[in-house]
Amino acid sequence: ENLLEHQYGKGETLTVLMLLYPSLDFNNKFHIDHMYPKSVFTKKSLIKKGVAEDKVQTYIDHVNDLSNLQLLAAIPNIEKQNQDFADWFANTYKTDSDKIQYRTIHYIPDMEYSYANFELFLSERILRLNWNQCFCNFTGEGLMLSPVLCRGFEPLTILSLKGRPPRPPILLTIGIGGKSE
Repeated sequence: ENLLEHQYGKGETLTVLMLLYPSLDFNNKFHIDHMYPKSVFTKKSLIKKGVAEDKVQTYIDHVNDLSNLQLLAAIPNIEKQNQDFADWFANTYKTDSDKIQYRTIHYIPDMEYSYANFELFLSERILRLNWNQCFCNFTGEGLMLSPVLCRGFEPLTILSLKGRPPRPPILLTIGIGGKSE
């Protein structure tokens, strides 16, 4: 199962988000936050924000996607409330280094965060989240990690399965620190 297909309100979504944020101190309280606020995703509000009427339903269908979710500390999330993401980001992260750090931690693309760009935002963020996944294949020799999605890593046998038949490929999320190229 592709872990990035989880959505807000599903039981495993918090767990998936926690895997994507290995550097956070989970002794603190975190909320699942809709970066683009869910409250805006009504036909009337989206059209008012300049979204074409033929795209409104697509936007509504994807507001709960993992690519629109982040873990945010409880107090900042309460303060953020239903602010537009562009306004919140600009007011919260004033320096270039703060903006870069936030975008890096949260896998956020560097772009204009308008509602017109919501679909682009989701697709760009999915690309960044995919760097945190490795394609795995069970072979007769063991579990192989392919560098297809993990640049710079050589295939590595991490589990011996000798004598067992090959299995179909699966996706496995692992915590890899650092930047991807």
